[in-house]
Amino acid sequence: MKTPSILATLTILVCIATAGLGFVSGVKVKELKADRDNAYSERDEARKNEQAANNALDRMRDEKEEMDARLSQLTLELGTANADLKSQIQRAQNLERQLNDVTRSRNDYERQLSLWDAIGLSIDDAKTLRDDLREAENEIDILREEGAALARRVTVLDNKLKLYELDDYEVKLSPTISGRVTAIDPKYHFVILNVGRDQDLLEQGKLSISRNGELVAKARVTSVRESTAVANILPGWSIENVREGDMVMAAFEAIQN
Repeated sequence: MKTPSILATLTILVCIATAGLGFVSGVKVKELKADRDNAYSERDEARKNEQAANNALDRMRDEKEEMDARLSQLTLELGTANADLKSQIQRAQNLERQLNDVTRSRNDYERQLSLWDAIGLSIDDAKTLRDDLREAENEIDILREEGAALARRVTVLDNKLKLYELDDYEVKLSPTISGRVTAIDPKYHFVILNVGRDQDLLEQGKLSISRNGELVAKARVTSVRESTAVANILPGWSIENVREGDMVMAAFEAIQN
């Protein structure tokens, strides 16, 4: 009869244990569900915060790009403004110089008017006097040219006279004379030169003709024009040695005379 009692007792104990376990399990399940729900909530909140952070980052990037574009535009506008400023400064300086020039001209004109007033001349009288002065200056220039031509003629005639009177006389030439042979006449033994009165070349002057620093002939001038001359090859020298382009200069004897 003891066995049923033990079984009953065991059964009761098992039931009690099962009920206790069920109660404990239920409490644990509730705690786990609560932890899971909290974890889901925290995850969702973290995702929301992450999305908000990403959105804020995108806005900051957009704002930076906009600021960079604006900075580039401002830099370009600043460069243009500086160029315009330099141009305006240059223009202002030019205008200031022009103003100074005009002011000086006006002051000079006023001083001249004061002088004319002081000596009792009108503007028309001053213009007439100026025209007369210019005409006189032109006449003086003409007289100078005529005087130079006359002096040259006297020199030529004097040289010719001395050549007849003196056996060893040489016409004096400028040591700066320099030209070229431009044409050759082998039949009549004369050459044409590209030097004349423009370098004070004189008739009967003696010239040296050289090539590459070597003397090839000597010649005496027979006629002179403004920028050309004719010269005869002197005895003892062959015209066959002369070529177009040879250098021509005053002979040593003509310079030393």
